Amino acid sequence: MQRIKLSEVVLEKESKLPSGSESSMSPQTHKSIASPNKSNIHLNESVEKDSSVEKSVKIENKENEGAQNQTSAASDNKVNKRETLFDLRKKKESSTKSIVPDKVDLDKKEEVKKEEAKKEESKKEQAKKEEAKKEQDKKIADEKKLQEDKKAVVVESIKESEAEEESEEVFDYELYSLDLSEKEALTYLQNYLKLLDNNLSKSFPQPDEIFKKCSEGNNAQWYGIKNKASNSELDGLFIYSLDSHFDRLNILHLTTISRKGLDSAVGLALSHMWDNENVNECRIGLYHYDGEKAGKPAKVVDPDLRDVMKKHKLRWKQILNEKNDRIIVMGGTRPDTAKKAENDLEHILSIKSSLLFSISDSVPRINTPGSD
Repeated sequence: MQRIKLSEVVLEKESKLPSGSESSMSPQTHKSIASPNKSNIHLNESVEKDSSVEKSVKIENKENEGAQNQTSAASDNKVNKRETLFDLRKKKESSTKSIVPDKVDLDKKEEVKKEEAKKEESKKEQAKKEEAKKEQDKKIADEKKLQEDKKAVVVESIKESEAEEESEEVFDYELYSLDLSEKEALTYLQNYLKLLDNNLSKSFPQPDEIFKKCSEGNNAQWYGIKNKASNSELDGLFIYSLDSHFDRLNILHLTTISRKGLDSAVGLALSHMWDNENVNECRIGLYHYDGEKAGKPAKVVDPDLRDVMKKHKLRWKQILNEKNDRIIVMGGTRPDTAKKAENDLEHILSIKSSLLFSISDSVPRINTPGSD
């Protein structure tokens, strides 16, 4: 019974062996293990065989275990090698990743430094340019100021010379009669207007209109104005005609080539009229021309002429609109101090009456109108 149990124990141990050990067993061992019933006939032999088998099984198990260990070790080594390669690659990648960003950062830092250096250099260049520009502007400003100072000095000297000339310039005018035919008078007037200031010329009727007004009036008179202090033959022109319907005189043209002489010429012309013409009133029409008023286009009258007429007590009378012309009419009356000119007929009659008185031998007799 005990041997059977022993064999069972052996069999149980064999059954516990791994599959690899079973495959590595010899056919005999397989046979003995697979057929335990036959070994029960000879227990002693089987026990010995069993013990030898057990030993061989143990040896084989050890060999198998060694081979398995080697195989597992080799596989472990392979796995370890694989793991090691993986770890190395991972470490390499991580180290590369850690190195590459550092390099990129360094490159970026270098680029940033270069950009900053460029910006700093450009700032310095800009500062130099601005400084050079400031110096150039200052130089230009100094030159401009110097030129302006020189110009101011020249203008001041011109003004002083003009003031001296004005103080020295004398307008001692005189009138002289112009004995001209109608054709000669028209040419004379046209040539004179070319010498005249344009605005002064526009302030009076044109030559054809002047001739028309002369024919409508009575006793038209043409006078040249000459400055005794100059060598010029003609310094101004004075034209007027009588209007017997209104007991007045109409000035058709009164100008001087020099605007500065207007005041003297107007005074001389008015004195001549009051002294030589038997009228109590005079009129003059100043024509408007295209100009500016308060910075806007407008019809204006020459300010110098208007102011001179006002100075000599010619006042505004009315405004006329004739065709496309706008005319301001100014007029004045005979001053109280002016001596009224005597009529030639009155002068002749007074002479005749005096003669009658001188040749009469009888008592003087004055015939009244209607007596025989």
